[in-house]
Amino acid sequence: MRKATALLTSAASVAAMLVVGTATAAHAFPTGCTTSISASKVVTSYCASGTGQHKAYLHYQWASPHNGPGGTMYGEWAEVGAVSTVSPPGAVYVTGYGAIGR
Repeated sequence: MRKATALLTSAASVAAMLVVGTATAAHAFPTGCTTSISASKVVTSYCASGTGQHKAYLHYQWASPHNGPGGTMYGEWAEVGAVSTVSPPGAVYVTGYGAIGR
């Protein structure tokens, strides 16, 4: 009986550590983020606080339907306090933009 109790207590301790470790990592996100798009269709993201990284993205459609349906482009990952930018390829319509964090 003592071995079973010790085993259950040990398993519960390991499970608690896994839950705590997971919860801490889930809160590592940048905050105070803004995104903007310039007249030349360059998307910029900036995060002023928090932890982790962010990057700008844009959705686009080609101006000429012969080039295909378009897609999504991403900038480089940037630390909090730094800027991430992304520019579309050639003649496109930007249909949406923003930033993602990790």
